[in-house]
Amino acid sequence: MKELKLAQRRMIYNKQTGKEEWPGLDYFFPALLYPYGAENYSGNTPSHWHECVEVLLAVDGNPVVWTEDQQHILNKNDIVFLNAGLHHHVTFQKGSNDKIIVVAFKPDLIYDNHTRPYEIEYFDEFFCRNTYHYIPVMPKLTDKLVILLEKALKEYQAQRYGYELEVVSCLAQIVAQTLRFYHEREKTQEDRQQDGRLKIAMQYIHTHYYEKISLEQLAEMCSYNYSYFSKLFKRVNHVSVSEYIHDIRMREAKKMIILTDEKICNIGYMVGFGSVATFNRVFKEFYGISPNEYS
Repeated sequence: MKELKLAQRRMIYNKQTGKEEWPGLDYFFPALLYPYGAENYSGNTPSHWHECVEVLLAVDGNPVVWTEDQQHILNKNDIVFLNAGLHHHVTFQKGSNDKIIVVAFKPDLIYDNHTRPYEIEYFDEFFCRNTYHYIPVMPKLTDKLVILLEKALKEYQAQRYGYELEVVSCLAQIVAQTLRFYHEREKTQEDRQQDGRLKIAMQYIHTHYYEKISLEQLAEMCSYNYSYFSKLFKRVNHVSVSEYIHDIRMREAKKMIILTDEKICNIGYMVGFGSVATFNRVFKEFYGISPNEYS
């Protein structure tokens, strides 16, 4: 309960924007893990969104997770991954034993597309903004994930020497096991060929995000026509090409604002925007505040 109270004190809810922030997700170890349930909050939590990834593991009762267009009544060991930007809330029945384990972390904790570019194929789709992954109990998968989540929570609560490394290892394994399970179960040969072509475009975006990139240019790289490439990209990645490019540029802009003394106007140009006005507009669309306010 000590860690739960600490985590609650760290959360800030903005009623106007619906954005929930965890100042406790510090830059050096951006993760929070804690149990939460009907004994802490009865009814609907406020509908909100945030910039971190949130993993919810049902450990008792039947809590309900609501996203923008779906509801999921959870059973024990059901898991929901909620990505950044997605509006959601949770319902705990008053007087029930509804309980979940909450794991909140910044994707950068386990994913760095610059130092480990091979991760692009795996993580970009999984951590796509405004999306979620609902995983009902499937013994071949959820048994492994529950063990990893419970281990991560124990390590985080005990905070023994090196606990950060153990938590990061668990989170990376959770993502890897989930991706492998669905890949092996659902991928057809045609899907693999299409993903292989799209990977070329996605890798190009990651290494040339600061340049002018056109949809026609990417389609030609993948040997698709303009229209088909656009539709296929959105079907596979759940976002349009322009949204995907903006997402990469925004991540890089945030890093530069935090880690460098570069002027905001220069950062916009350095990450590929043609004007400061466009950079400011897209940044505010993503994060709800201007680059100057973020800095």
